[in-house]
Amino acid sequence: MVNRAFVSLLRLTEIQDVLHQFASLETITLFGFSYLPPFLHPQILSQLATDVSMKHTTKALDEGFPLFINPMIESEHDGPCIDASVLLTVPVVPDKNASNKCL
Repeated sequence: MVNRAFVSLLRLTEIQDVLHQFASLETITLFGFSYLPPFLHPQILSQLATDVSMKHTTKALDEGFPLFINPMIESEHDGPCIDASVLLTVPVVPDKNASNKCL
């Protein structure tokens, strides 16, 4: 019984942390992966990998460049589940040297 309560409390804390991260994103104009929950990184990278023109953008994000612009986040509670939709604007980095030109 104690283990079940502990697991539920831990899960609630994780959900609260993710929602707090999402809420703080709406106040940031430009950010990188470090501001997102880690479980989103592979999902975003897999979406970017489907577009050949985003090859250098993906590498720049992996290297820590803040390329996400003006996020739109919508979360919804439906029974025991919380659904979150995140819409990010990501510019195309045209070549591997483009990030060096911005410094």
